[in-house]
Amino acid sequence: GCEEGKGGKGTKEKDENQGMWWKGVFRGRHSKFTARIVAVDTATKVVRFSIQPHILALRGEFAAFPLPVGTIVEGARVIRIDAGIGALLALPDADGGEDNEATRLRENIARRMDRELGNRLLDNGEYSAASGVRTAYVHISKSMDAPPEKKDGRKKNDRRQQKGAGRTSEALFARHFSVNTRIRSLRILSTSNLIDGIASCATARSIVDAHVLTHADLVPGRLYRNVPVVQLLDG
Repeated sequence: GCEEGKGGKGTKEKDENQGMWWKGVFRGRHSKFTARIVAVDTATKVVRFSIQPHILALRGEFAAFPLPVGTIVEGARVIRIDAGIGALLALPDADGGEDNEATRLRENIARRMDRELGNRLLDNGEYSAASGVRTAYVHISKSMDAPPEKKDGRKKNDRRQQKGAGRTSEALFARHFSVNTRIRSLRILSTSNLIDGIASCATARSIVDAHVLTHADLVPGRLYRNVPVVQLLDG
């Protein structure tokens, strides 16, 4: 679930400008920096780079996401919208519980790589603050539960209803997700993306409130009712 942002056209333009803060960082002495190539798309002739410290140092263990799969996070904020695809969410700051040796080690590596490569990006206050923000991505299919189907008795709409059953429309997604919208709660689904260091999440209530998300949530001896049959195995 999410809480819709309030304000007129001026507020919307201001929010969009705040989401483009990074354009002001890569100017002047930061207009040139060292990065590592992570992907080459020969079809579109696009080369993708990364300046993530763990990618520059090739130390994947320092990209580990601090929250385990299944964690429910409240109060995240939308910082980027990909129309028809999904949204990037900034997770709220931790309450100081992660001030441990691993966290300090990652920070030291980040600053060392920044100095050795001559990027000096961490000297920029906006970049330094943004680099410490943990993020999660929600796909449109997991952003909210599909609204219940309306049965009007007309046969000509049956095929259209079946085709769109279980899907979240782009219009509905755009109505509830915009830059700086506060998300009531989300649930971490995957933390395996070590390249970007971005977790996958869901904000649909049916997933956030689900008692069983992975096999680790199953308890031997407990009774589970209304379990759907998804496949019949031969033999």
